[in-house]
This record gives sequence, structure tokens and C-alpha cells, in this order.
Amino acid sequence: MNNTQKGAWIMLAMALFTLAVSVYMAFGIITTKQVPENNWIFPVFCFLFIVVPFFVSRKKQSSKEVQKDERDIIIQRNAATICFFSVWILLFAFVIAAIYFFSNDGAVPVYLLPLGVISAMLISFVIYTVAILVQYRED
Repeated sequence: MNNTQKGAWIMLAMALFTLAVSVYMAFGIITTKQVPENNWIFPVFCFLFIVVPFFVSRKKQSSKEVQKDERDIIIQRNAATICFFSVWILLFAFVIAAIYFFSNDGAVPVYLLPLGVISAMLISFVIYTVAILVQYRED
């Protein structure tokens, strides 16, 4: 398993964990209609779970292992393209869902806007890692 695959597996696990915690917090915010004052430490903690393994996975397992080859660069470029379009699709879906659930009069609650953007970014991060792993499976 090369460095890109190892990083993708670690990132996928951490992104799914962070997404699960964020969904749990979002349901709490939506049901109470207010932002909890002391629960914002959990997303920061989960974000660190994503960032720290990113740097840890860059360490080589052996001296003969290459950092990246041409195939890794192509796979990451394709995954980034898929991720870019998924962000726009998810944000468009969030806007349509907000119009559907809160009517078209412009009264979307402010606390939902950061939740929608953060959720779109986390889901697109999962899509990025899955796109990398699927491309390696095909080879």
C-alpha cells in the first residue's frame, strides 16, 4: 500500500467519524433552535483528527518507497476534480432543501448556513477519499 492509499484510508475513517459527530451536533442545534455554548470543542477535536493523520501518513514505511509517482498524481487530480463538482452539487442541494423546508421568503435560519457549508465540505472530503480508493482498486 503506497502513501496515497494509506492516507486515503486514514482520512476516510477520520472524515466519517467527524461527519457522524457533526450530524449529531446538527440534530441538537436544529431541535433546540440555538447554538450550544460549550459544544463547539467537538468539531475542533474532530478536525484535529483529520489534520494530524494527514501529516503522520506522509512518513515513508521504507527507504525504497517513492513519495509519489505519475499514477498517484493522476489519481489525485481526478479525485480533486470529482470533489470540486461534488461541492457545487452539495451546495446547490442545500439551497434547494432550504427553499423547500423554509419556504421561498428568504427566512432561512442563520445557524443552518454554517452547518450546510461544513456538511458539504465533510461530505466532499469523503467523496475525495472514496474516489482515490476506487481508482486504486481499478488498477
